[in-house]
Amino acid sequence: MDITLTLNDIILLLLGIAGILLIIFLIIFVIHLTKTVKNANKVVEDVSVVSGIAAERAQDIDGIVDDITTSVHSVAENLKGKDGIVKTVSSIVSLVTSLKGLLKKPAPSDKNEEGSDTKSDTKQPRKQHKKNKNS
Repeated sequence: MDITLTLNDIILLLLGIAGILLIIFLIIFVIHLTKTVKNANKVVEDVSVVSGIAAERAQDIDGIVDDITTSVHSVAENLKGKDGIVKTVSSIVSLVTSLKGLLKKPAPSDKNEEGSDTKSDTKQPRKQHKKNKNS
């Protein structure tokens, strides 16, 4: 039994093999691509968490800076002689409290079931400062 192969048959055979190899390559490519997309999604989620924390801390610092600005202005006015010695001392204490709140490292926060931070530790010194400022 003789098999006769023409050039056309050989080219079709090689194209068929190349097509099968291309399909295998594409399957492997898609598998790696899905792994990469999953990792990229994890990175994006981490970035959103970090940027949320940074935004929250920036708002906290903004409030502390406002308190410090008010305290420094009050101390400056009191030192000019417009108010009594009691208000001057009160303003200085308020300024020191604000600076302490700015320099204080945030305490490790507790995580609740959803994984978000509880805000009781970070808001407490600020409320105490406002109470001292009003008295």
